[in-house]
Amino acid sequence: MAWCPHPLRLAAVGLVAVVACRGTIGGTSEPEGPPPPPDVTPRDVPATPETLDATTYCTTLAAGERLASVSPEGHAWILGAQGEDATEVRIVDPLNGGTEWIDEVVLTDVVSVRALDEGDAGLIAGDALWRLDEMARIALDAPDGFDPSARMCGDPRLNGALLSGGSLLERRPDGQWWAWRPEVEESRRPTDLVAFEGECIGSDDAMWLTGADGTLWRVGSDRVTFPIRFEDLRATAATGTMVAAMDGNRLWVGPEPWQPWVFSAKSPTSLSAADGYLWMAAGDQVLRFDGETFVEVRHDLAGIEHLEAHAGGAWIQAGADLCHLAPSALIRVRGIRPYARVLEDDVQFSVADVAGVAVSATLDGEPVTVSPDPDQPGWSVVRGSLSSSGWHVFNVTVGDANRGLTVRRQPSTERSWEEDIRPLYETNCTGGMCHGGSNADLPALDTYEAWVDLADTIEIRVVEAQTMPPASSRRDDWPESEQIVAEWLNGGRQP
Repeated sequence: MAWCPHPLRLAAVGLVAVVACRGTIGGTSEPEGPPPPPDVTPRDVPATPETLDATTYCTTLAAGERLASVSPEGHAWILGAQGEDATEVRIVDPLNGGTEWIDEVVLTDVVSVRALDEGDAGLIAGDALWRLDEMARIALDAPDGFDPSARMCGDPRLNGALLSGGSLLERRPDGQWWAWRPEVEESRRPTDLVAFEGECIGSDDAMWLTGADGTLWRVGSDRVTFPIRFEDLRATAATGTMVAAMDGNRLWVGPEPWQPWVFSAKSPTSLSAADGYLWMAAGDQVLRFDGETFVEVRHDLAGIEHLEAHAGGAWIQAGADLCHLAPSALIRVRGIRPYARVLEDDVQFSVADVAGVAVSATLDGEPVTVSPDPDQPGWSVVRGSLSSSGWHVFNVTVGDANRGLTVRRQPSTERSWEEDIRPLYETNCTGGMCHGGSNADLPALDTYEAWVDLADTIEIRVVEAQTMPPASSRRDDWPESEQIVAEWLNGGRQP
């Protein structure tokens, strides 16, 4: 069995901080149970919120067709008839009045689809895992413990994850699979993934899972926690740092802090989220929420069954009607996906032009270069340099429309506490009046757990303010050590 570090550098409370490729993490004790929702006064959702007009495009689902997935750019993937050796796929693009085309995937028994764009997708068919590249199938080695009913997020060829039979299976860029199975009773094991526009990890560096008993799991960069447990969990959605859950007839939005909302009429039965907005269908009312304000998106549908959002709009299914609502102009990008994780400093992607409308963009609030794309007429190229590892936000504006793209710059160097941080600490920070010495007011930092617990303080004092160690105590090579600490903090805090 091959052994490898997990990209999230998981060090769960009560779990062994060792990760196996095609293996599992063993547990030594069952973590304490999650708390119930806090005792917080609910806020009322306005019975008649402000309204937004939307452009609408509708198509009709033929007998046997079903909406399988929606890409981050809004492409609806509709599965149709399955023959002996192929499955018909209809893809609908909400731009330009709803362009449609039909293709075939040379696979049958398609169980689930994770659409990446108009021709790429992750796919589970039969008892196998596949990646479609411009509709051409690529077989992927399925990990031990894989089951066709697995829930899927991300790109299964690069950095995707599967939740199968209570085990979380994550694919590394080197093609190996990491597996983790929490040592808890069956009823509390995670059963579903809360994706961020299809990706696995949001801008709080965490993967969120739900359990059959209503437990919300947070798999962070340094530990697993159970922030909350809902008695009647019905739906979840997430975007940015916002996580939402329907618990009975209450909408909880959090996690810092958790705030419940109550509805005067029907409560939402379908939740979805993208580009900083939470979308929901409450009866035949479609609402959009930005974390503070609810607005109603106008439409003429009745009998809404399902809603799935993407940046700028949402697909609504009502019986055989599948309709797209867009309250503002859509901004189409190529070459990058929301919540992408990149290894390069320099990032570029293309934005579809609109005749007579200027395209502009910022990176973390600062203007970046936008120029015509020489290889794609009708598109502009956005270029920006990510100055540090961690999360960054591109903001693209085309006329009155605006879109955010959150991306993570991965550290170029892998750092671990055992191999990099502990030797640095023992050489530079111990003895005398320092940590572990005669000054009892200073915290001991001789364990991985201590560094994780004090990570925010260490980042401020060592990396940002650069006040520790004191200048008088620094060795000549300390600037290199400071960089090592920064790489460890931003790279996932690996044990």
